Amino acid sequence: MSKKYFKNLFTPKHNFLIMCFALYMFFYMTSLTAINYNATGVVGYDEQILFYYIDMALVVVGFIVYAFYYDVLNKKEFPFVISIIYIVLLMTVFFIKGKVIYEIFAPMAFLLLGFFGGFFYTFMANGSYGDKYQG
Repeated sequence: MSKKYFKNLFTPKHNFLIMCFALYMFFYMTSLTAINYNATGVVGYDEQILFYYIDMALVVVGFIVYAFYYDVLNKKEFPFVISIIYIVLLMTVFFIKGKVIYEIFAPMAFLLLGFFGGFFYTFMANGSYGDKYQG
């Protein structure tokens, strides 16, 4: 590969998009670990699987909520207040073990995770629009 390819590939814009994707994946994997690992011994196996599928469905609902937020409400800025609520919910899931945490707070955290996923993916798509090195 030529030096020109690497010079054009790692521009500040690309580095920023890589950071956005890495941040979203960190949120996703941290949330998934909190739900699966911390729930062990607190809820039964059947309930844990059920919560997992409910949480994954709520990620999809979060994407839909973000689409409404972005298209219908025409909000384009970073949802700072929602990010604080998400972090508080996720820290609650990490540090407090109880069945109610996995029934209420974890699904709320995954809903907001889907919201963030929509934000990050939209931002990355807009950032790479018109770029010859998309994807």
